[in-house]
Amino acid sequence: MDFWIGLLQSILQTALSPTTAAFVLAAIGLNVHFGFTGLMNMGQAGFMLIGAYGFGVSVVLGAGFWPAILIASLTVTTSAGLR
Repeated sequence: MDFWIGLLQSILQTALSPTTAAFVLAAIGLNVHFGFTGLMNMGQAGFMLIGAYGFGVSVVLGAGFWPAILIASLTVTTSAGLR
């Protein structure tokens, strides 16, 4: 029984992890942009790449979900301001 509880707990932690949430947000954004409107915009993918890099580095260095979201937002805002 401990095996099944451990397995379910591991699956739940993976499903609710910050990285999974970031992939979900990216997929929803691209679905709205490409799926509903049919437009192709590489700028949006570029900003998602920059935000994902900031988010990923923050999570690897031990930041939680909300600090990582804040750091990713600041990274994208700063790069958009430099553009």
